Amino acid sequence: MIVSRRFKPNFILRNSFLQTVFASWKFISKSNLAFQSESVLNVFQTKDKAKIVTYFNSIEKGKPLIVLLHGWEGSSKSSYMIRTGKIFENQGYGIIRINFRDHGNTYHLNEELFHGARYPEIMEVIQLAVAKANPSYFFCLGFSLGGNFCLHFSMLASKKKSKPIFKKLKACFSISPALDPMEATIKMDEHSFFRWYFLKAWKASLIAKEKLFPYLYSFQDFLKSKTVFDLTEQVVTKYSPFKTAENYFDSYTIDRSFFRKLKIPTYILTSEDDPVIPIQEFLNLEPSPLLQIQIERYGGHCGFLYGFDRKSFVTDWVDQIIKDNFPHQKETIGNG
Repeated sequence: MIVSRRFKPNFILRNSFLQTVFASWKFISKSNLAFQSESVLNVFQTKDKAKIVTYFNSIEKGKPLIVLLHGWEGSSKSSYMIRTGKIFENQGYGIIRINFRDHGNTYHLNEELFHGARYPEIMEVIQLAVAKANPSYFFCLGFSLGGNFCLHFSMLASKKKSKPIFKKLKACFSISPALDPMEATIKMDEHSFFRWYFLKAWKASLIAKEKLFPYLYSFQDFLKSKTVFDLTEQVVTKYSPFKTAENYFDSYTIDRSFFRKLKIPTYILTSEDDPVIPIQEFLNLEPSPLLQIQIERYGGHCGFLYGFDRKSFVTDWVDQIIKDNFPHQKETIGNG
């Protein structure tokens, strides 16, 4: 556990709300558009027939890569995903951005709804995508809910470390992960802006899904929900195998003993002022020799922006860890 003061943002951006909102604010630039236009679309189908969209940038056989996972109601085209992808592409990595089902206007690809307990399909798609890219080695980096999924992937790799694909995984990086999604949902509802934002975004997603599959879904009564927790409870108890919201949240909660058998280097970055993820969750985790948690004073939720140019501490943090702990890999990129 590292309590750090390395991240020193602009004075105004010491506000956790501004950090959180500004990090996700859509911003169109020529470089962003170029990065997206150069992306190659790949759709992978899992064993359970789920179709998941991914985007490849600068993929070459034998080249190292970074797999990026977005947060809930974000997408592979979220501004933080594009910024992070561009920076690491410029450092010599191939980039794979994975889009969760029902995110990024992919409602039509699957009849079944997205929910957090579907993380196994993302674990499977990571393996399929990495196998297709055939890198020399790779890292996984996730934000918020994607950070939760990234931690699950690290534990899956720990259990199956002998498989060829997992031998290529050097480390996992998780930014502001939701360890206890029920507590995160409760905290979200306590903040009027975040409650409004996520209710609005999720209700829009549900309406889009209902229009595509009216014979499966009817969400009109659900749209009266005033909290994210209430909407979650209504959706999962009617349209998933879970009997209660608590059962659902438990299915992908990361408890204190989660990392007991960790065999993959895993790094977590979070902040004391995160408005939706209580810092105590990280303090309660059982230590592991391969788990490093860095807690910064500022940063909000998945923010960590130095200033209004949106230069990110996240990419500096990941880059420094790679240089310090995987120097041979970093030298290989530089020589390439």
